[in-house]
Amino acid sequence: MRFVLMSVLIISCALVSTSVGAQNINSVVKSKISKDSTAIVGVFNDFLRWYKKNYKPLYNYKMVIHDSTGNYQVDISACRNFLSKILKSECVSDEYIKLWNQYFESQAERFKTYPQNEGPPEGFDMDLVLLTQEPDMLLDNIKKLKYTVVFIKKDTAEIWVLTPWKTWNYSVELSKVNNRWYIDYLSIKEPE
Repeated sequence: MRFVLMSVLIISCALVSTSVGAQNINSVVKSKISKDSTAIVGVFNDFLRWYKKNYKPLYNYKMVIHDSTGNYQVDISACRNFLSKILKSECVSDEYIKLWNQYFESQAERFKTYPQNEGPPEGFDMDLVLLTQEPDMLLDNIKKLKYTVVFIKKDTAEIWVLTPWKTWNYSVELSKVNNRWYIDYLSIKEPE
């Protein structure tokens, strides 16, 4: 964090005339960080609002099917369609999509190696985006979420999304591309 602040401060000093006081330079630095914080939280909120409108149709894609022997298999084509739809939210990065593609491919291999035909298919037994079996609970409480900016470093950032439930919080990693923030990775934050 110090490195980012120093870098912004040095750049600001280079751009600002020597007659500008230190107080004004600090406000430029704080303004930049505040602007990014607001944009980062905004992207995550935009994604949640988009997801609330779209998550039921997203699960019309049958990502897991039964093969001729009755075992579960991952339908990679359906998974790609699922991810293509999520990409249309304009809130997730190519990295987000890449990581999910890797997950689906690894699950496809796992089902081949360890066939399963009973119960919910492992790895697909919850809402994959919000990592919960209760997505409605979160999506109906978007306004109650609280955010902590963990760090902002040039083109990367992390925030914690705190829900009204103590054991259900998120860590969200983001990247900035062409002056716009995108979600790279979403995970459940372990309680401290």
